[in-house]
Amino acid sequence: MSAVVPGLGQVYNEKIWKVPIIYAGEMTAIYSYNFYHIRYKEIIRILKDDGGTGQETYVIYGKTIRSGNLERARDFYRRWRDYSGLFIAGIYVLNIIDALVDAYFFEYDISDDLSLHIKPAYFTPDYRKGGFGLNLCLKF
Repeated sequence: MSAVVPGLGQVYNEKIWKVPIIYAGEMTAIYSYNFYHIRYKEIIRILKDDGGTGQETYVIYGKTIRSGNLERARDFYRRWRDYSGLFIAGIYVLNIIDALVDAYFFEYDISDDLSLHIKPAYFTPDYRKGGFGLNLCLKF
């Protein structure tokens, strides 16, 4: 269900408190993608129009960039735009994994008799004398 509508699997699994976290993460990643994409496109436009040689400095959305640093700024904005796209995909995939794991454990039966018994033991190997030790028995 979370693959179709993010957060729907969490609602089905009765973990509604996770839905705002999922959407906050997705919206933050989408905002970040848009933020870097707009600046990347503006630098591309400047580089196409005059090659970055028309002025000494450029002001791009309040940030002053020297003409010699336009290529570095382009690479910076492109890199962080791509990272933001990966964050969007990562949050989406983690949302699906969380819903699947939660659904698996939703039906998982845990009995009341989960215990570890430690008992002294005497071991008798076939070819040597016997020895003492501990016998660990995990019951589930």
